[in-house]
Amino acid sequence: MWYFDCNQWLDAHLGDCATQRLLKASLEDPRSQQTNYLVTVHTSDKAGAGTDANVFVILHGEAGTSGRLELSAKAASAAAAARGGGGPGPNRNLFERNQADVFMLAGVRELGDLRKLHIGHDGAVRACT
Repeated sequence: MWYFDCNQWLDAHLGDCATQRLLKASLEDPRSQQTNYLVTVHTSDKAGAGTDANVFVILHGEAGTSGRLELSAKAASAAAAARGGGGPGPNRNLFERNQADVFMLAGVRELGDLRKLHIGHDGAVRACT
């Protein structure tokens, strides 16, 4: 079986805005080369720091790009559990002023040595449930 791993956006408005990719053929299943990444975000202590938007990262390494990875309460709970803690809980308010949040990004394609991290948000405000 042949695999053609893209792992990037095909969208004129997202990522690098490319709508075409030249993909390399491989006999190795890219899902067999997965790892976990632990990401810590320190929000500034400046007035007005913090966000209620949906925050994401894109990891860039020598072997490729992760694609968009959401920094969610679920990923924060997974990080706490991996470190032996009880976790922040699903209702924790993430990305608050002067706060550090830790996220476990599990099952991500192995990217080799990391070169850079792109962080952003969608500008949306989370609604109360």
